[in-house]
Amino acid sequence: MQNRDPRLTLCFTAILLLVALRSNAASNGIRDEAKFFSADAIDQAQQIIRQIDHQHQHDVLVETVPQVPNDQKDEFSRLGKEKFFEQWAEARATQQGVNGVYILVCRNPSRLQVAVGNITSKRLFTIDDRNVLAKLLIDRFRQKQFDQGLLDAVRFVQRKMAEHHTPEDDRATMAWAPPQAKTIRMPVGDRT
Repeated sequence: MQNRDPRLTLCFTAILLLVALRSNAASNGIRDEAKFFSADAIDQAQQIIRQIDHQHQHDVLVETVPQVPNDQKDEFSRLGKEKFFEQWAEARATQQGVNGVYILVCRNPSRLQVAVGNITSKRLFTIDDRNVLAKLLIDRFRQKQFDQGLLDAVRFVQRKMAEHHTPEDDRATMAWAPPQAKTIRMPVGDRT
């Protein structure tokens, strides 16, 4: 048996761990608990999100919820709708390990919250992009075009990240930092 340099073994182990964590992609995708979207729209959006992850190593996670969870209702009452949803979106993005764009849609009370991590907002998906994304989603949702809104949203994220992408971004994504989300608060229509 050959003696291996422990530093080389440690480096190799760290690389394998990073690859395993990225391939898990738990922080990517569509989680539609409130049933806003069709299965076909979710499949199409998931494909685009996988392309974004492959091309830019950044996440896009869309979560819909039917209502504020019971264990959060006291906090909702204490903080009020605006502050509660801002903090909840930031907490969800952090809990899910989102390194990119996080979208929270709540059916009752009606709310859309978009959060973008600090590293992502500096270059790949700016605060202006976030604002346009929120408006795009709200416009589609108010027209009850939920599937189209979802697909337009992920295509918009993909297009903006491609427009802003530079070789420096490839190196910057290697240094992961926990998301500290920026948010925008806007109401969203009900799907009935």
